[in-house]
Amino acid sequence: MPAEDTELRKTEAPAVDSATVMLVRDGSDGVEVFMMQRHGKADFGGAWVFPGGLAAVADAETDLEAFCAGRDDASASAELGLAEGGLRFWVAGIRETFEESGYLLACDAAGRYVDPGAAGREAEFARYRAALDAGRMSALDLCREEGLRLACDRMHYVSFWTTPAVLPRRYATRFFVAAVPPGQHGVHDGRETVESLWIRPADALEPAMREQLWLHPPTVSNLSLIRDFRSTGELLDAMAARDKSSIEEILPKVVVTGDDHRVLMPWDEGYAEAG
Repeated sequence: MPAEDTELRKTEAPAVDSATVMLVRDGSDGVEVFMMQRHGKADFGGAWVFPGGLAAVADAETDLEAFCAGRDDASASAELGLAEGGLRFWVAGIRETFEESGYLLACDAAGRYVDPGAAGREAEFARYRAALDAGRMSALDLCREEGLRLACDRMHYVSFWTTPAVLPRRYATRFFVAAVPPGQHGVHDGRETVESLWIRPADALEPAMREQLWLHPPTVSNLSLIRDFRSTGELLDAMAARDKSSIEEILPKVVVTGDDHRVLMPWDEGYAEAG
């Protein structure tokens, strides 16, 4: 979090709800994760991130429950430790992932993943992607139009990070992991994200690679979480079985000393005493 890229403030801005999805697949040498580079003028410009974004009002439409496989709002909220409104994080994660990457975590009535790149359907799903991105269409509209259900049961909650209080734009982000649908081919949107790649988490965390990929602390932490699994099956089984009540909000703090500042994590010495 370089000083030149960070505007600090004394008054605390509210953190807005958002969702991020780590898409994983089995590569030739272990698990790989899909990452994209943010546009230089976007929030976190230049950083390499996972697909995701803000939870929209439409993501909480009550009619969406019928189009969410394996989860309703009560079960989703309980998993996140919320009284209500938890399902919107799964919906937002799926919608934002499709908008930013073109990968669509949605199934037909038989439970088969849809293929946005299927012959004769590419142009139509490209229009859906653009309409969702522009806010002209909601996830509910897409489900009704195509007879789809969002694959919420195949997406597992793994962590919760909130942006430091001193930043002008703050996000309360729930991180999820899901296997990329077989046969689908995604790519960065060319607007908010300008590059994309599949990479082994261990490789992304190598010091030499870190000189090429700018990674924020939440990205580093989540890459570390999935680094040691040998297959996506093993990874997803472990994340599905994980005690979700053990997932606590991680709120980094920025400590300013003169013209310099550093970021403290809850496990760092001095965190409790920091403002």
